[in-house]
Amino acid sequence: MTNYVTNAEINLFKEWRQIRPNLSEDGIVDQKFYINSKLKILFLLKEVNSKVGFSLKSFVKDGGRSPTWDNIAKWTVGIQNWNIDYKWNDLSHICDIENRKKWLRLICVMNIKKTPGGHTSKSKALWKDAQEDGEFLKRQFHLYYDDHKLRPDFIIACGTITSNIFHAIVPFAEDKSWEKTSRGVDYYEFDNNKFFIRYAHPEARVADNLLYYGITDAIKELSDLNK
Repeated sequence: MTNYVTNAEINLFKEWRQIRPNLSEDGIVDQKFYINSKLKILFLLKEVNSKVGFSLKSFVKDGGRSPTWDNIAKWTVGIQNWNIDYKWNDLSHICDIENRKKWLRLICVMNIKKTPGGHTSKSKALWKDAQEDGEFLKRQFHLYYDDHKLRPDFIIACGTITSNIFHAIVPFAEDKSWEKTSRGVDYYEFDNNKFFIRYAHPEARVADNLLYYGITDAIKELSDLNK
């Protein structure tokens, strides 16, 4: 399999780095596993928690670290296997780094701010960077969206501000009509059987089990609608 997506990302970030020398690259973690996954998932996040830029793709491919990537790995298990009702204890082994690697290689991850940030994001900095980097963000997103082999089945915006900034910067689904699942999770259908979901950040001050069952419950409902 050719690495045309990886090469396109490399070229994009090479150009982007001329403006943002300390940016952190992200994108499809492992092209082979992403393309062959049952469901393609794009996680939209805010920024890396770091003082310097680094390859987020490599970091995630190596298993990341808890709590963010523990939760995203568990969410990925539940989404990929939405028809299985896992008990919380069934997922405890995902905290092991080797199991995180297994599941995280299936995803695509995209931060709306590529420069380093802290544990608590500052809204003004997020907006400022996203606006300045708007053309690059559009180009990155459309690398995935415009290719039907890569187009996500689920785009999950982790945080309301992440969703708001993304929609303000990237011209996407402009005729969208927000709806709510029966449990109150915001979503819209951007393509046939493909959904954008506005959800909490994986490090939100909510119990991990509640975050897991909240997102997987929404996925099950949306998937059941289109059986």
